[in-house]
Amino acid sequence: MKILEWFNKNYQNTINEMKECNHNLSDTDLSPYHAEGTIWTHTMMVYSQLLPTASNDLKLAALLHDIGKPYCQVIKEGKGRISFTGHEHYTSFKAIDVLNKFEEEMGEINKENILYAINYHDLLHKSVKSTEDGIIFIPEENKIKLNEMFDVNLDLYELLFDLSYADMRGRISKDMALSIEKYEVLRNYIPYRGEQTKKTKELKAHFLIGLPGSGKSTKATKLLKDNPDLVYISIDDEIMNLNKYGFSYNSAWSKERQKKATKVILDKMLDCIDNKKSFIMDAGNFSEKIRQRRLNHVPNSYERVAHVMLASESFIKNEMKKRDDKNVPFENIKDMSKDFLYPSLFEFDRIETNIINWFYTII
Repeated sequence: MKILEWFNKNYQNTINEMKECNHNLSDTDLSPYHAEGTIWTHTMMVYSQLLPTASNDLKLAALLHDIGKPYCQVIKEGKGRISFTGHEHYTSFKAIDVLNKFEEEMGEINKENILYAINYHDLLHKSVKSTEDGIIFIPEENKIKLNEMFDVNLDLYELLFDLSYADMRGRISKDMALSIEKYEVLRNYIPYRGEQTKKTKELKAHFLIGLPGSGKSTKATKLLKDNPDLVYISIDDEIMNLNKYGFSYNSAWSKERQKKATKVILDKMLDCIDNKKSFIMDAGNFSEKIRQRRLNHVPNSYERVAHVMLASESFIKNEMKKRDDKNVPFENIKDMSKDFLYPSLFEFDRIETNIINWFYTII
């Protein structure tokens, strides 16, 4: 069965949501970047850009890259536009269940690359700049980032480029001519860092990255079992330590306690660094902004290791139902997922990814 037929057969509700969600405020008030109309129309235009010989990974990435948009749509009538902020991040979270089902029924795919490509599908066109006199170029700081991110995984870069290029061509936009020129510059660029491997270091800074219910605490248990000298730093533990009255976690949690706990875990991390101790930072770390605040303090003497827990929507919902405590409302998790930018080798020396329901061999 072809991929599009499989998707139509199994995800008609998702398709209907995409058909009902429009980029345009009205038939006369059109988006300057997506005048083609609905999310589904755009998706089919993107899919039509692919060659028949395209890989299953690319076809799935093209089909799924915007399935989260209906859940991220914000109509700003006063500003005359519609926004979909964080859609690529939420989409990659929502796509995990689809990819798990596809692999069970249709055969092996590179789910990690597909999810990363979806999560980063806005990256490349933002990496290219143009001057007022028409010169199109990749700034040096953007080259450094692309080199760090992709030189050890050129297959991922190729997938991301092909998805981004099809995404750009599969729309009706006022800036199409400029976008095509930008992608010609990107087409001729191959990420190359020059140093293919980073040396293993004795001191380790382990960052657990994932949404609530994704298995971070279980992963921490495994790391501590294998490395008893690691210092475990947990924001949840610190929230409970600030709770003087023996409340449950749900009762103890507050924005004020979380703010105080955030400072405590940073102080504990700095203490580890001062005393040259390896540590585990278990504090969500799902947004690049949050990670950078912490990573800025980690010296080069440490190997920075990201442990990414990619749990599916259905898995997390099921985990929350089983919990008597720490059962975060799914609407809150969905909002968090809109900030969930997958870590890259621009930030970390090593990345270990666990896609829950793909292989769950953490313990």
